[in-house]
Amino acid sequence: MSRVNIAVAVAEDARGRIYEVAAACRALGLEHTSTLADVGVLTGSVEFHDLPKLRAIPGILAVELEREFRSGEFRAGR
Repeated sequence: MSRVNIAVAVAEDARGRIYEVAAACRALGLEHTSTLADVGVLTGSVEFHDLPKLRAIPGILAVELEREFRSGEFRAGR
């Protein structure tokens, strides 16, 4: 199995219960590392095959995979 790092965007109307949404994510396997309540984002890691389950949780707007950034890929002026 493969764990992936993710950011979970919580819908605007669910931000008042972000900690409840985070608990639901943890129940489905999220290793929760931080809650950015002001912007409605949770971060952590999860098994890749559990991504659809997270996306189906009420109050979840999006689940984004962390993408590797290589400094040579971005240069000012390109």
